[in-house]
Amino acid sequence: MRSLLLVAADSDPGLDQVSATGADIVVVDIATADPRLAPALRRHAAALGEAGRGALRLFVRINPLSSGLAEGDLDSVMPWHPHGIVLPAATGGGDVTRLSALLRPREAMAGIEDGATAAIAMAGDTAAGLFGLGSYRRASARLLALGWDRARLLDALGVGSPHDTP
Repeated sequence: MRSLLLVAADSDPGLDQVSATGADIVVVDIATADPRLAPALRRHAAALGEAGRGALRLFVRINPLSSGLAEGDLDSVMPWHPHGIVLPAATGGGDVTRLSALLRPREAMAGIEDGATAAIAMAGDTAAGLFGLGSYRRASARLLALGWDRARLLDALGVGSPHDTP
């Protein structure tokens, strides 16, 4: 995996445009700070997922496990068989283990082989996530990669925007 393209679920770039980027993985982002937006984002993601099935390697960035929205996100996206899930604000390997446990029955209900859905844990989005880096080693065989979002980490640390630092 060399590159990921993050696409907001409520945008409509078109599959031709997304495919033309050459990104190895397309991440459909349904995470939101406003729970009222979750249903619409899930519908948009499902439409993109159904249209792109087979043509793109699609992952979905769900809401953090602590948000109360993650399980609903998984319920809505697993029927269209995404290749993987991006888990934001992961605080340690326990979050990946929990995600794996949430995926297992949803894979079964969607007719997906057990363990086939990969996971990317955004382990560097928070200070707690940084301290938990050593716990990912044996969290789950699904774990494909760890990632971080510089802007989110700076915000979590109260440092400011990435444009404020050299």
